[in-house]
Amino acid sequence: MSARRYPVIIERTGTGYSAYSPDVCGCVAVGDTEAETRRNFQDALVEHFQAMREVGEPIPEPHTSVDYVEVPHSWRFRPVRAAVSKTREPDGRNSAVFRPSELFPSGRPSAQSADNTSRIAVS
Repeated sequence: MSARRYPVIIERTGTGYSAYSPDVCGCVAVGDTEAETRRNFQDALVEHFQAMREVGEPIPEPHTSVDYVEVPHSWRFRPVRAAVSKTREPDGRNSAVFRPSELFPSGRPSAQSADNTSRIAVS
C-alpha cells in the first residue's frame, strides 16, 4: 500500500501551535513548535486511522487542494471603521448590526439590508 499525502493546517495559538487536516474530521494535534506539531499530527493520523479501521470506518481519501495567492506589496491594509450594536430581533433572538459606512461608502446591497446594515446572529 502506498503512502497517502494529507494536507495539514498548522496555526499559531496562545500556547504554541495546533494542527488539523480538512480531509480528516476529528483528528488534531498540538506542539510547542511547528516541526513538533507536524510530527505530532502525523502520529495522530496514524492512530486515528488505526482506530477507524478497528471500528470498520473507511479511511478518507485526501481531496483538498492547497495553494497560495500573492497580494501585491503595494496594497495596504486599512483600519475598518464601523458601528456595531447589539439588538434583539422581534422573534427574541439577539443579533449584531454592523454599519460599514466608512468601509463600504456605496453599500453592498447583496449583503446588506435597505438601510445599509448587516445583521449577524449572536449568542
